[in-house]
Amino acid sequence: MKFLRKILIITFFSLYVLGTMAGAADDDTPADVYVIKLYGEVNDAMVSYLKRELQTAEENNQRVIIDIDTLGGLVKSADAIVNTLLNSPVETTAFVSGKAISAGVLLTISCDNVAMAPSSYIGAAEPVDTAGNPISSEKVLSYVKGIMSTAAIEKGRPEKIILAMTDKRIVIDGYSQEGELLSLSSHQAVDLGVSDVLCSNIDEVIEYFGLGKTYETAPYTSSDKAAAILASSTALTIFFILGFVFMIIEVFTAGFGVPGFISIIFFVLYFTAGIIAGTAQWWAMGLFVLGIVALIIEIIIPGFGIFGISGIIMCFLGLIFSSGSIEEFTNRMGLVIIVCAILIPVCIKIFGKIKLYEKLTNKEVQSISEGYIINKYGEEIIGKTADVVTDLRPIGIVEVDGKRMDAFSDEGFIEKGSIVTVTGKKSSSVIVRKAKM
Repeated sequence: MKFLRKILIITFFSLYVLGTMAGAADDDTPADVYVIKLYGEVNDAMVSYLKRELQTAEENNQRVIIDIDTLGGLVKSADAIVNTLLNSPVETTAFVSGKAISAGVLLTISCDNVAMAPSSYIGAAEPVDTAGNPISSEKVLSYVKGIMSTAAIEKGRPEKIILAMTDKRIVIDGYSQEGELLSLSSHQAVDLGVSDVLCSNIDEVIEYFGLGKTYETAPYTSSDKAAAILASSTALTIFFILGFVFMIIEVFTAGFGVPGFISIIFFVLYFTAGIIAGTAQWWAMGLFVLGIVALIIEIIIPGFGIFGISGIIMCFLGLIFSSGSIEEFTNRMGLVIIVCAILIPVCIKIFGKIKLYEKLTNKEVQSISEGYIINKYGEEIIGKTADVVTDLRPIGIVEVDGKRMDAFSDEGFIEKGSIVTVTGKKSSSVIVRKAKM
């Protein structure tokens, strides 16, 4: 009896293990269809995400449905997505569940099949800047139309209809007039051949195109979400403005403190996000950093303004080259000017004088009672040694034979307390250099 009980226990346990293994094997079997959601702004973060998930689908021998809901984004990123889709061996089906505006049109027509939800719409693909203003450059428009034509011809979509979404000079009788970009409802898109069918959900898309029986949705990790948020044009503009805001606050406070550190953080976020979004390159960030270093050198060891001027130029060039276009940079700088026009009076009210100015200027009163003289010396003073009374930036005060006088350093900054040699005269001041030991 005990022997039989043991046999039964072993048998049931073996069946349980085998069932668990079979279930695990079934769970590991990839679904027939892989759904990739492309929502939000089209940028390089989306490009990276799509490439990664298409590779996963290819490795698992899956067909792909790309769920699209976007108002568009960067042309360069859209071009990269088009190339990725056109060159992918994976069968792709676009499902416009919401809207496919601007760059979203390119995403849609670059797929093998197109389905649209009844309430969705597509069109208005004219290139615009970050403020939403149309880019009038014929060169840019021609570039975008070239991408549109390539995708439309490659996937058998009506080229003229697609181009009318980009160029308002192209008229589609009954659907658009001259000077008006073409936008289509889902029903109109089907009538004109832009879309193959209307589908209410993913299941209907799979059934209509015979893609398989099961589907799974590509994971959208916290890293993907963070990259998408950081790379958005809204986030870039916020980082840009806040970087300047805290820099202004730092200028009104003594020394280098929390506002300066926060300003650096926001500028780092701006450049990092720009690199993720595809609008900036590492060298632009490097140029900006060099500019900051030059400005710090000018503050700590002032010279003839060379470091300060070159630092400002490098910082602005770094910001310009990190923007998607001059228009984009101009729009952001316009917002910065407006914010700073409000902020500076507030800072003056709260902090008073600019502390950075006080740090860089010589505020010592030069009274005769303190031993200062004005142009009371002749050629005999040349060659004498002098004590540096105030930092020479490069102008300051030295003491020669117990007499204080204005001095100009012809080798840049010289620290207070140093010993210098008078090498010449200039107007009412003497020219000095560090004394050689």
